[in-house]
Amino acid sequence: MVGNDGREKSIINVHLASGNENAALRAKQLDYLADVVRAESKGPPAREVVVQGDFNDSTKNVGAALEDAGLRRVVGGKKANGDNFNQVWGSAGLDTDTSAQVKADGVTDHKYAGYTVLR
Repeated sequence: MVGNDGREKSIINVHLASGNENAALRAKQLDYLADVVRAESKGPPAREVVVQGDFNDSTKNVGAALEDAGLRRVVGGKKANGDNFNQVWGSAGLDTDTSAQVKADGVTDHKYAGYTVLR
């Protein structure tokens, strides 16, 4: 997609493996995702990147992979109990307008879902 600023952006939606028994698989998925983010950021052409979805993991664990790839947490709390597994991460310079966690009211298996508006 091309934003209002004329820059290309890559939007990546994820749903990572769930459950403690899949922690190793989820770690591999995060490592792979970080590699994709680095490639998209580098280009050509270089792009801002947004990764969003159900990470089935805490922002601490997700951040360990994605922050090293140049992303920052836009939406998603630090709770490890599943309430904030739906997260949005974006390139450090990404211009976001409104970002929030909202009650999912049954549209996801988690209590909250995150969203953001890109400029």
